[in-house]
Formats: sequence, C-alpha cells, structure tokens
Amino acid sequence: MHYIKLKSEGTIIEFHNNWLGEETVIVGGKTVSKKSSIMGANHFFTVVENGALVNYVLTSKVLDSFMNVGVDLIRNGQV
Repeated sequence: MHYIKLKSEGTIIEFHNNWLGEETVIVGGKTVSKKSSIMGANHFFTVVENGALVNYVLTSKVLDSFMNVGVDLIRNGQV
C-alpha cells in the first residue's frame, strides 16, 4: 500500500494505491476519484475552497523499475 498526503490551499488530498493497481483519491474523508491502473492514471475532481469551485488533476505515475509511485497535482491548470 502506498500513501501520499498533499496540502493545497488548505485542502488536504490523500492518495492511496495498492499492488493490484487500485488508486483512490480522498478529500475531506470522501472518495473523489477511484481508478485501476498499473502505470498511472489521471484523477479529475472538483473541490469547494472558500466558496469557489476549484478543479484538480492528480496524476499518478511509475517513477522507476522498482515500481516507486509519484504524483503530480495540478490546481486550476497550474502545477
């Protein structure tokens, strides 16, 4: 099981995955995206921050031959 906790503009974003390739993105205790992938996936979700809708893309990817996982987080089109 792999786990990453990110903070963006006060929003806590959790990324979980397992050896079967099941990926889950959780915000505020609620699942906002769930996908299966071996090499990575794009997770699109929207969060309300300070009364405004904010669009996120969390991209998971395999970093090396040891299958280490990395993530990129884009908020409203900006890294």
